[in-house]
Amino acid sequence: MPVKASVQAAPVAYTYNWTGWYLGAHVGYLSGTINTTVNPFNALPASTKTNSTFAGIQGGYRHQFSNNVVLGAQLGAPLIATKDDTLIFGNLNEGKMVYSVLGQIQLGYAFGRVMPYVTGGFGLARIKGRETTAGGVASPWVTNTHTLGTIGVGVNVAITEHWTAGVVYNRVIASSERYDCGPTVCGIVGSFDMKANTIAGVLEYRF
Repeated sequence: MPVKASVQAAPVAYTYNWTGWYLGAHVGYLSGTINTTVNPFNALPASTKTNSTFAGIQGGYRHQFSNNVVLGAQLGAPLIATKDDTLIFGNLNEGKMVYSVLGQIQLGYAFGRVMPYVTGGFGLARIKGRETTAGGVASPWVTNTHTLGTIGVGVNVAITEHWTAGVVYNRVIASSERYDCGPTVCGIVGSFDMKANTIAGVLEYRF
């Protein structure tokens, strides 16, 4: 009596999926230009280079659609940033970040475990600054809040089922805000804005 050969189903290939909540950290470098107008009565403009390193946390949610498009929303907060000192008209200007928060949308495409994406968003940065003249006269610390706009590109790679790593570039533009550093230091007011480029390494855990 003939015996029928058993037929085994072909194994289903595993495909990584980017859907889910995630939490992570980032470390990066900022390089840009601070545009300054000091004392509006004589409207002295100046542009100076600014450089700093930063580190922080981020978290959000991504959804991968059946066509491999990935849409996500993220909230990030740099927690540490190096103090930036610049010379403007011979005076020392010191700037420190008090806090910063940034909301961004991500639109990417999943090539399995690799996901390139574009990103953009808005945020706020609370900055503390003061100015010291060449003669050693220092203003009190003054704080103000800048509106931030960003646009950038990045790529993430899934290392394991839950851990991903990546790199992201952002173009950051900060609104112009006025800082009253006192008539004995810089005249009446100084207005400052910033345009910068950032590059950051990212490590995330997907739940």
